Amino acid sequence: MSSRDPHRPLLTRRVFLASSLAVGVAGCAGGGFSPLYGVTSSGADLESTLASVNVIPIPGRVGQQLRNELLFSMRGGGSDLGADYELRIAIRESVRQIIRERDGDSQGEVYRITSEFQLLNTGDSAVLLKGENVAQAAYRRFDSIFANLRARRDAENRAAKDSARSISTRVAAFLSRTG
Repeated sequence: MSSRDPHRPLLTRRVFLASSLAVGVAGCAGGGFSPLYGVTSSGADLESTLASVNVIPIPGRVGQQLRNELLFSMRGGGSDLGADYELRIAIRESVRQIIRERDGDSQGEVYRITSEFQLLNTGDSAVLLKGENVAQAAYRRFDSIFANLRARRDAENRAAKDSARSISTRVAAFLSRTG
């Protein structure tokens, strides 16, 4: 008979994982990680820095929805506190049909919004950050015209919200390091 404990491999694995986690946490503590919505590298509060970003109006209904979502995520819907930065966004919209039936009709579509953005310093109009974001939202087509319009509008709103979330996070990450 063996005197070996049958739970020893499990215990060894747990000890290894616990020690790895402890070393990882200790390494990250002084490794330069900081909360995103804390104090920026210059010592300013990130919330007030984000509130000083002026989002230029974007043409179209989806552009207006995207701008409103950005203003809400950056300022909580409040007014600007003086613009230190300017965010310019150009959007492209497209729709792709999916799931075709035998008669050629599609059962669903995917709405796609591509947003190219630039963050500028209002003092010298220098481009500080530029990027592109793609957001998609699928929706089903129905026999009713009203239902199709409503489904498309909901997909546009979802895509605008996803795009705004991504852009505001990227701007916040940039400003937390430089602002």
